[in-house]
Amino acid sequence: MRIVIDARIIQFGGVYSYTRALVRAISKIDKNNQYLIIYDAAHGKLNLQQANVEEFVIHSDNPYKWLYWNKTKLPRLINEFDADIYHSLKQVTNFQTNAKTIFTIHSAYPFFYPQYLNLQEKLYWVPMYRRVARHAD
Repeated sequence: MRIVIDARIIQFGGVYSYTRALVRAISKIDKNNQYLIIYDAAHGKLNLQQANVEEFVIHSDNPYKWLYWNKTKLPRLINEFDADIYHSLKQVTNFQTNAKTIFTIHSAYPFFYPQYLNLQEKLYWVPMYRRVARHAD
């Protein structure tokens, strides 16, 4: 199986630690599947040096490049890798690709405690999570 893991993280913290630990563990345990791990330039790649792991760093330093990359280049990269699965650990997955999609939502907090959300979370993240959850396989 060919699997793309989108390990781009916006900031350091719990999601960053989880993502890095997951990628390291998978590369040690699974020698059968082929992986393409996508990182952002700010955090860099892990240099796993496994025969079944390719690592790819993107350089999108502003929000417009980020959106363009997510909507055009990311689906193309997934299709060129001939991925069976695309696993997003923080990014959006609402684009067209032949791969099955997995989206990790790291916290159910916005759904159980909406009264504590700021305006950005209410207007962007909650609708985005709902849309992505409907789109993911």
